[in-house]
Amino acid sequence: MNIIRLFTLTAISALSLSAARAADWTLHYDAPSSGASAQNIGVQWETAVGSETSDGYWFTGSEYASENAMKGWLPEYENDNFTFGITEGREITVDGEPKTVYDSLYLYLNSDITLGSITFLGNGWNNSARFMAQNHNITVNADLIRDASSNNAFIYDVNVLTVKNNMDVQGSNFAVTGNKMIVNGNVVSTTVGANLYLTIYGLDESGSGSGPNTLENPGVVIHGYASNISIQAKPTNSDNYIQIGGLTNKASIKREAPPSGGSNDYVSYFVLTNAQDYSTDAATSEMNTNVWTPTSGKLAIIMNGTASQSFTSNQMQFQGGLQIMSGTLRINFNQNGDYNYKRDAAKLIDVTFVTQDGGSTRTTFSHGNLQMLGGTFASTENSSSYGAFRLTNIIYTSGTVSLRLESATQMDSLDLTSYYNRVADTTSGAEVVDYELVEGGAISFAEGAGKFSFNFEGDLGWLIDSEDGTFDVNGGLGAKIVAWDSGKGTGLSGDNFAANIFESAGDAYRAEFTIGDDGLYVKYVAVPEPAEVAAILGALALTAAALRRRGRK
Repeated sequence: MNIIRLFTLTAISALSLSAARAADWTLHYDAPSSGASAQNIGVQWETAVGSETSDGYWFTGSEYASENAMKGWLPEYENDNFTFGITEGREITVDGEPKTVYDSLYLYLNSDITLGSITFLGNGWNNSARFMAQNHNITVNADLIRDASSNNAFIYDVNVLTVKNNMDVQGSNFAVTGNKMIVNGNVVSTTVGANLYLTIYGLDESGSGSGPNTLENPGVVIHGYASNISIQAKPTNSDNYIQIGGLTNKASIKREAPPSGGSNDYVSYFVLTNAQDYSTDAATSEMNTNVWTPTSGKLAIIMNGTASQSFTSNQMQFQGGLQIMSGTLRINFNQNGDYNYKRDAAKLIDVTFVTQDGGSTRTTFSHGNLQMLGGTFASTENSSSYGAFRLTNIIYTSGTVSLRLESATQMDSLDLTSYYNRVADTTSGAEVVDYELVEGGAISFAEGAGKFSFNFEGDLGWLIDSEDGTFDVNGGLGAKIVAWDSGKGTGLSGDNFAANIFESAGDAYRAEFTIGDDGLYVKYVAVPEPAEVAAILGALALTAAALRRRGRK
C-alpha cells in the first residue's frame, strides 16, 4: 500500500476552545500504483468525513487507524485552519527509467461549507489544488491563501465565496469561477507577478444562481485594497462589475479578451471605492496575449470613493470609458504612444494608431467616454505625466476636471480629435497597409447640468492677458485645454464653463473661455476692483432707469 499525505488540518481553534482541540488532521487514501502516470485525484468532501472506507478520511496523529479518524463534521471546526494539496512526488518507472510525478487534487463539495482558513498547496504548473464547489457556498472565516509552493490554485463553480479576512495569492495564479465573491479584507501578493482570474456572473434574486451583475450589486466586492496583484476579469455572458477598495504598489486591473481575439462584446467595470488615497504604477489592459478586436470586450473604470486613486503608468490601454461619481481619479495623461495590438491569433495583422491618414505620427487609441457625474478627474502629480489624454466624448453633469497649466510645454489637456488605425496585414506574405478612421467626439451637457467646472493648477501667470497687446498665447486665445475636430464646438459658448480664481502679487484673475473651431481655450483676465465693479453696476442701473422712463413716455 502506497500512502500519500494530501491534506493537513492544523486545528488552531478560537481562543474560547480548549487547548486539547489543537490537532493535526490528514486525509488518508491509497495512492495510485507505482506504474501509473500522474493522476487527477478526486475526493468527495462528504465521504472524507466520518468514513475510513471511502476515497479518504481525516485522521489525527501518525497512525492511519480507524480510531483516529474524524467521525463527523463538528461545528467547532469552522474556526480551524486547513491546508490541502500535494507537494510530495511519487516515484514511477518510465521505459525503465525512474521518474517523479506529482498528482493533482480535486476536492468535490456536495453542500455549503464554513472553514477557518484555507491554504492551497502544490508543486508545479499542473499539480494544482482545486475546490470543485459544484454551485455550493464556501465561507472562509479567516484567510484564503495560495501557498508559494503552488503555481496554480482554483475554485470552480462556487455560488458565493466569502472570505472574511484577506486573500493572499503568493506570487502566482489563483482563479475563481462562480456567481459571487466577497472579500472583507485585502487581496495581496507577497511578490509582483501574481494573477487573480475572475469569471463571476452575478447572483440572482434567490441568492443561489447566476443573475444580474450591476453597479448596485457587483459580482465581486473587495472591501479592502489590492496590492502587487493583477486582478483580471475574464469574459462572461454579460457586463460585469468588480468593486475594489483601492489599488496600491504594483496592483493592476485587466480585462482578458476571449482566446484568439474572439467575440465577447461586453464591458468589465472596475469600481474603485477608495476610503484612503492609493497609487499604483502597474499597466492596465484589455488584451489577451496582445490580441484584441473591437468586439473582444472592454474595460471601464468607475470612481466612486471618498478618497483618491492614482494610476501613474503610461500604459493605460482600455477603451470602455471613465465614470467619475465621487472621490478623485488621477491618471497619467502622458500615454507614451506605444499602443498597438494584433487582430488575429497568428499575430499577422498589426494595428497601431496614428494622427493622420497615411501619416506616421503615433498616438493612443481613445479611452472611451468621460462621464462627469461628480468628484474630480485629474492627471497624476509628477513632472513626466503632462500630456493630452485621448477620449471620445465628455458628458458633463457635475464634478471637476483638474488640469495642470504650468507652461505651454508643461500642461495637461484632453483630446477628442479623430485618429486612424494603421492596419498592417502580412497574412499574404507581403505587408498590406490600410488606414481606418476613428471619429472624434465633443463635449455635451446632461439635463440639469450646471457650468462645466475646471480647476487649473500651477503658476498661471503665463495665461494672464495683460491687455497691452503683447499676450500672444495661441493668438491671444490662451491655452487649448480640450482639442476637437472642426465644427465639434457648435452650440457651446464660453459661458458654459467656469474655473478657479488665480491670485498673483495681490491681484485676482478669473478664467475666460473661448470656443475655437478646433477646441476650448482658456486665459486669465483681471477681476475688476470693487470700485470698478460699483461703477459698472451704477452705470447699468442708470441705463436701466433711462430705459424704463423711455418706456413710460
